[in-house]
Formats: sequence, structure tokens, C-alpha cells
Amino acid sequence: MHMNCILIQDAFSDYLNGDKKAIKRIEKDLSNQLKKDISITIIPKKNRKELFAMAVTPEASVIEKIATSIASSESKLSTVTDLWRKCQKWTLEIDAKLFDFLNAGDMWYRQMRYQEESVTSYSMHWQLENSLRD
Repeated sequence: MHMNCILIQDAFSDYLNGDKKAIKRIEKDLSNQLKKDISITIIPKKNRKELFAMAVTPEASVIEKIATSIASSESKLSTVTDLWRKCQKWTLEIDAKLFDFLNAGDMWYRQMRYQEESVTSYSMHWQLENSLRD
């Protein structure tokens, strides 16, 4: 499956710039692209030193069914994988500390975008200038 990540990147950029509602846009875009119900929770920094990073988990009822299946002596791997694949509700937990790293990445992304636009602008200017010379 090929995902279009431009909307997600832009929404994360907006979130990093203070738009807390951008998380809802990311949820909606992920849900539409994956055809699943995706919710996102930002785990606050609080007084933790360790980096939690990120976790993706199925809804609680699916976790319970998987645990029950694994505990069963007749459990099959296919049962567990079917439960996992068929789950329609997922939660993406993101550690707020991760955004400290993303800020640096976002600055790099903006710089690359600016350079790309500059090269495109220069190229168009050069072509226009050369076409006017003829």
C-alpha cells in the first residue's frame, strides 16, 4: 500500500507550530488512507527522563481476544494474525518528547523545500531569459 504522506507532514508541521487541532487532521487522513479508525494520543512529557517514542495498539477487545487465544493450548498463529489484521480500531500513542526531535527534522524539511523552490524558480527564470534571447 502506498500512502500519501504530504497531508500528514503538513499537519505535523502545523502541530509543531502550535496548532493542536492538527492532530485531528492526521487522525482523519490516516483513517481515510488505511480504511481503519485511527485515534492519536499525545503522551505528555511530565517528569519522565526516558523516551517512550511511539506505540500502535489495537482496541482493547482485540488485545483481550489475542491474549485469550495465545493462552489457549489450541492456539494457532493464524488466529492471532487474523484478529490483528481484522481489527478496525487502532490507537497511535506519540511521546511528546519525540516532537523535540521532529522540530529539528521539520526545520530540515522546510530548508529542503525552500531550496527545491529556489532551484525551480532559478530554472524557470533561466529558461525564460534564454527564450527571450532568441
